Amino acid sequence: MPRLLHEIFAAQILAAPDMEEVGGGATREMAKTLVRRGKASVIIVGLTDGQLPQFYGRMLCQVPGLRVFAVRSGGRGVWLHEMLPRCTSLGDLAPAAVLDVIRHQA
Repeated sequence: MPRLLHEIFAAQILAAPDMEEVGGGATREMAKTLVRRGKASVIIVGLTDGQLPQFYGRMLCQVPGLRVFAVRSGGRGVWLHEMLPRCTSLGDLAPAAVLDVIRHQA
């Protein structure tokens, strides 16, 4: 992420009483360590080509609840990536209805 954009995010985080910047320009490996130790639950990463780097996609799979905000170069677009467990009550369903739900939820 460009330095100026990082500084803008850092200033906003610093001003928020319920947030703390813990990685400040960290390397990928340092970010991974901070997340695994429970020191960070959100990563803000700059995009160079519009695609989330595979490294962060793998982290999402490995750390349930992690959120990755991907910011396009220049700040002209932000995407939230997350993988969260989800449970939805479907009530009493007949076996055929379960198959219908599977088809329509996939």
